[in-house]
Amino acid sequence: MQNLYIIKALAPWMMEELITFSEVSKFKIVFLRKIPEFYKNDVEILKKNGVKIYIRPFDFKLGIKNILFLILFKLKNFDKFIGFQNLIWTIMSMNWFLLLDKKVLKDVKSIHAQFASQAAIIAYFIKKRYKIEYNFTFHAHDIYFKNRWFKTLVKNANKSFSISDYNIAYVNEKYGIAENQITLSRLGVKIPKVDAETIKLKQKCILGFMSNLEEKKGIPFLMEAFKILNKKYPEKFELQIAGSGEDEAFIQEFITENNLLNSIKLLGRIRDEAKIKFYNDINIFVLPSITTKNDMDGIPVVLMEAISYAKPIISTNISGIPEICINNFDGYLIDEKNTEQLVQAIENLCKSSSNYKLFVENSISLANNEYDLVKNSKNKLKEMNW
Repeated sequence: MQNLYIIKALAPWMMEELITFSEVSKFKIVFLRKIPEFYKNDVEILKKNGVKIYIRPFDFKLGIKNILFLILFKLKNFDKFIGFQNLIWTIMSMNWFLLLDKKVLKDVKSIHAQFASQAAIIAYFIKKRYKIEYNFTFHAHDIYFKNRWFKTLVKNANKSFSISDYNIAYVNEKYGIAENQITLSRLGVKIPKVDAETIKLKQKCILGFMSNLEEKKGIPFLMEAFKILNKKYPEKFELQIAGSGEDEAFIQEFITENNLLNSIKLLGRIRDEAKIKFYNDINIFVLPSITTKNDMDGIPVVLMEAISYAKPIISTNISGIPEICINNFDGYLIDEKNTEQLVQAIENLCKSSSNYKLFVENSISLANNEYDLVKNSKNKLKEMNW
């Protein structure tokens, strides 16, 4: 008997979890979409560790029993089609379930799916049709709107995992899910070897930002804050931005209009040695996340990475972020969309070497205690009986 991990779309943190799982557990993976070239080396590591990988394993010989099963489901669950997001997820999940090569399910005893969306919905269909149990992990965008699937997924799951205490309280209030129905399973990062004693403020303070360049990351507020700092303290600050996304054009335009070409470095999407260099170079990690319509961050993995490199962090008081950015402990927590507070937080950190040293020590301590990927992965595997 084997276990199966179903994935719709990959993220770097997810691949890190998969590789860590593969070092201590045997399972196979179904990727519902093509794997981006960015993850080519990771896929080879998974295969080397004995993971069987199926990429879009679809069989166009549709089974009549599965078609009838979905027709009956639709008649009984019309509410799952209400709302644009629910409609899209439900239709895509039904199609993928119909097309899924049933050979993939041979000898599968348990399934894990990421996000309370298509992968988990397919796992639900598989349970109802083939009596195979499933677990799933929910994060952010999959619960911060009216997800009509969520209660059904929790009710039928063997285990439902939350990445934060905030999310557990949130689904209790919004969906009426009892807290004892949810299991806390934090994400994490592999903790690098870092000597906190060697991490000190330099004459030029280097600020770092790394994430998808999208609205909920609060990039305009970071750019405006840096503009103020650069004008107030010429040549005192540098900003390194790593990532790609829809806000790239805005960032480039802002840099040009405000003559910041020599003060802001755009690194693009980075990984491996380039990412290690990024964290070693910066003094402070800044992520001014904001709440957008039906979405916000969960607990960004980049914050976990930053504290694992013993970096003080500055972020905002939304979602589960206060569980990792603890005000006056490992950094400063500010109100979202507040440029003035962001400027002040950066100034305070750069002016006090004693506070900076304390935050450095507390960052690495928190990373080791709460966000160790190996430890957290082993605990999750134990909870799933994998």
